[in-house]
Amino acid sequence: MIAMPPPAAERALARLDRRGFLRLAGAAAALAPGALGACAEGGGKARAGVLAPREARVLRAAVAALAGPAAGARIAAGALDPAEVADRWLAALPDRAPALRGALWLLELGIWPLTPRLRPFTALAPAQREALLRGLRDSRFAWKRGLFRGLKAFCTLVYYAHPASWAAAGYPGPFGGPDGAGIDAAMRYDLSALGYDARAPEPGPVPAAERIRRRIDRENPCTPPSTPRRIPTSPPPSSSPADG
Repeated sequence: MIAMPPPAAERALARLDRRGFLRLAGAAAALAPGALGACAEGGGKARAGVLAPREARVLRAAVAALAGPAAGARIAAGALDPAEVADRWLAALPDRAPALRGALWLLELGIWPLTPRLRPFTALAPAQREALLRGLRDSRFAWKRGLFRGLKAFCTLVYYAHPASWAAAGYPGPFGGPDGAGIDAAMRYDLSALGYDARAPEPGPVPAAERIRRRIDRENPCTPPSTPRRIPTSPPPSSSPADG
């Protein structure tokens, strides 16, 4: 069972809710040969959902690139479809649907000079898709970084909201409910797959400066991690023979 959209999903879509993205998507469609017809037709056979067929393919490709090779293999094998989650969430948040659709078309058709490629996103090899997304993340242009942030947040949420992704992460499922995990399963939640060692000693208190630095890094995922600043200290006054 796919849950309703969490507040984080709406925040991710809000990042994409910019008129500039829709204008750039129109420019991308004008640059790509034959793209206007694909936009009008939906880019494939009809599907029951908010997203058009081609939009769903772009979302799947973006999720596979952002969630890692294992996620891409599950999506390719049909074990899960992140577009199903997106359809359900967008049906509950209809005002946010145009923003996501515009961002997906911009990612798909934003060829040169918008982005350094001459083919649609879904026509690229997996390594090329990852390189393109890294370019958006590290771009000096704010609209490219904003596009990456919004897509990354939404794609990650729709992937891990699908129940078929939980087993690989060791997640037993939400607690309670008819199909939810019981307290025993929750207590046995194995975090070793995520790199957590329960036998490791708990870290000591985190200094205030370090907490601030971590918060800055979390709120700015597209920037390189900040490094703690060293506050210069003046050397102690040296004694001279004249002082004696």
